Amino acid sequence: MAGSPGALVLRREDDGKVVCERCLVADTAFRRLRGLLGRRELSPGDGIVLRPGWSIHTAFMLFPIDVAFVDADQVVVKVVENLKPFRASLCRGARD
Repeated sequence: MAGSPGALVLRREDDGKVVCERCLVADTAFRRLRGLLGRRELSPGDGIVLRPGWSIHTAFMLFPIDVAFVDADQVVVKVVENLKPFRASLCRGARD
């Protein structure tokens, strides 16, 4: 994912600690549909931002993921750890 177009670095607001070194932005219908399909794992530091992103599913994925839902101010409002394949989660009020 390194060097991908639309990649960004995500940091915690309180201390500036990097939480995602290479975060792919999926802000089109196709990119959101494609998501992480076909990957067998995420390398440490890799991630994806789904915009908009108030819900997520892991249908057809091959590994569990951690999910952070954020509001319009980019504040984390919900975290789901270890969301297994073929599961779903949603968060009212989340934006990205």
